[in-house]
Amino acid sequence: MTADRPPATHGIDTRIEAVLDDAEDYELPLVADALADDRWYGQLLIATYDAVTDADAADAPADAAAAIELLRGYCRLRCELLAEATDATSHLFTRQGTAKLLAGDFLYSAAYSSLRGSTHTSRDACFAVLTDTLDTITGTFAATYAMAEPDRDPSAFLDDTAGELGASAARIGATLAGCDGPPVEDLARFGRHAATVYQRATLTDSSAMRIAPPTVDEATLQAHANQRWDDVSADLDALSEVVDPTALRALLDAIPGGETTPRGRR
Repeated sequence: MTADRPPATHGIDTRIEAVLDDAEDYELPLVADALADDRWYGQLLIATYDAVTDADAADAPADAAAAIELLRGYCRLRCELLAEATDATSHLFTRQGTAKLLAGDFLYSAAYSSLRGSTHTSRDACFAVLTDTLDTITGTFAATYAMAEPDRDPSAFLDDTAGELGASAARIGATLAGCDGPPVEDLARFGRHAATVYQRATLTDSSAMRIAPPTVDEATLQAHANQRWDDVSADLDALSEVVDPTALRALLDAIPGGETTPRGRR
């Protein structure tokens, strides 16, 4: 992977490189495409871990952080595949569609395998979080594409896909750090809001595969992102009472445009 990423991503990259090697053996090149990003979600898990504990164990959450990135790759491919399947001019089981389906299934399995590689005593609890997250995301896909709810807010799609991944990353990071009780849910709320902001910011890159609602109303999504910036600011104020928010603030600065966001939205 690239050498100019933050140190926190290096352990994630090492684990994902092994997954990419396996994908090459199965001739699944779209796996590499789905994982070509900045590891922001994995960094969120590690930043949450660091916010809770002072333990000198930088690699402790790397397996779990890789699992979140692999799950994100799965969601990106599934989102694109579903969008194409509902296009009147698209045929799902073209060669490319089948390749996306197989690559997504590979990433789904790899996410669980990565988490299984952890020897942490809280591993079972993390498995439960990952499963609950997939249930929520799958339900969102079903409501959006199968049930085609006409009044569904596209902002809710971001909250319940990208936001849910962010909540999962924060919840797992806090759990691995030994946190329990209300602070875990407070951190998960921060992760949900921050991930929604992050995903909205990355929607401006039209060349990237991304998690996006089937219809993009720019004004609605931007208003929602602005609200989530306000939510993140309130989340950090509350979290400052119980954890060290330094790593979490740095993660917000990594969001495209984060450094120039008005302080009232931080």
